Formats: sequence, C-alpha cells, structure tokens
Amino acid sequence: MSRQKLTYVQRTYDIDELLVHLAAICEDDGKKISDYTQEEIVEEAEHCLDVLKDELHDDSFAEYTDYNKKQIKKLEKYIHDFSWIYK
Repeated sequence: MSRQKLTYVQRTYDIDELLVHLAAICEDDGKKISDYTQEEIVEEAEHCLDVLKDELHDDSFAEYTDYNKKQIKKLEKYIHDFSWIYK
C-alpha cells in the first residue's frame, strides 16, 4: 500500500511559521487556506523564508536558531516541491 502525497494545502500544516503567516492573511481576507492558489501559498512561503533567514542572523538564542533552521529547511522543501508548476 503506497502513501498518498499530501497536497500543497495539507503540507502547510507542518510548517509552523508558514501557518502563522497564512492564518493572519486568512483572518484579514476572511478566507480559508484552501481558498488560496498554490502559487499564492508558495509566494507566501518564499516571503516567510526570507523573514526567517533575516531573523537567523539576528537571533542570539540557540533555541530560536535551531527552530528557525528547521523551519527554513521545511520551507525550502515546500517551495522546491510546489513551485515547479508555475516557474
């Protein structure tokens, strides 16, 4: 039995930082995450990645640095997996 791949929406729930950004946008727009296109979510993931990379250089606490590095890896993988369709 093979595992079914998660959709671009389902994968957002595994990336805490992206989920926080998307939740704020959803609240502002009065929408659900599933209302956004794959391209829109990938663009937000790219923005989130840029923010985290900037914070990585500013954070002096090891626990935040480790957390940010894990989130960055997840975001990079997400972007790699889902941006190929429109780029």
